[in-house]
Amino acid sequence: VVLTIIPFFLVMARPIESPGYTAAIVLICAFAQILVHMVFFLHMIIFDDASGLAMTLGRTSLIGASVAEVLSSAGLEFVAR
Repeated sequence: VVLTIIPFFLVMARPIESPGYTAAIVLICAFAQILVHMVFFLHMIIFDDASGLAMTLGRTSLIGASVAEVLSSAGLEFVAR
């Protein structure tokens, strides 16, 4: 939420007079938000057709009150063929 509110405030209230500085801060917030989404929301899978192998940059977990339940079906071990 903070990474959305900061750019919105900068564009609407214009506390910084330089449009270049404002644009730079907005782009930094956008890049940071992309990284946050990659870690917490996106499940990117890289697949190699030639070898038939896939790699994921994360796994899905359901966070409960007492435990985190892993929902991904694949293990984390390295597979080499």
